[in-house]
Amino acid sequence: MNFSIAPPASAAEPRQDADSLDRRRAQARAWQLTQLMAQAPKHLALGAGLALVVWLGLAWAAPGPRVLAWALAVHTAQAGQWAVARAFARRGEPTLPDSGAWRRRYLAALGCSSLTWGLAAPWLWPTHASPQAMALLTAVLLVMTAAGAVLVAVVKAAIPLWLLPLLAPPIAWAWRQPGTAGQAVALVAAAALALTWCFAQVDL
Repeated sequence: MNFSIAPPASAAEPRQDADSLDRRRAQARAWQLTQLMAQAPKHLALGAGLALVVWLGLAWAAPGPRVLAWALAVHTAQAGQWAVARAFARRGEPTLPDSGAWRRRYLAALGCSSLTWGLAAPWLWPTHASPQAMALLTAVLLVMTAAGAVLVAVVKAAIPLWLLPLLAPPIAWAWRQPGTAGQAVALVAAAALALTWCFAQVDL
């Protein structure tokens, strides 16, 4: 007859393993947040520079209140994004419980910044409907799509918060335009959205 002399399993061990797993996940999210904030200056410099190119170019071609209103909106959103990143940098390395709050703040600011870009084409179309103006805006949106997704890709939740507000409004707006040109633009933008989303999900 065989007798087992192994000690009985402790009921606390599964709980300890779960706590350890939760802590490792929290540490991973905190590290991702730090990396995301480290990319914030590049992201903001790119966005502010391209916004200046767009609204100064459009204001020179056809000055009016719509382009100035959009410039105010996009730079205000970027200022909010910068304020969160700056406050995070001045505070130093956050504790694990605090990292979730900082993550939510920055992602909210990121989504607002993206939305101001996404609303540019529908908002500016009544006064800047020339092919040259829309070509400039389309080119800038494609650059913002690709470069922005790369800069926020370290936090997977940031990818849809950047891409969807940026591209969903112009896709819906272009699709509703009369003629086939608008639908073609919508399909190209939708393809860019899908491809960028897929590539941003890849861990390089």
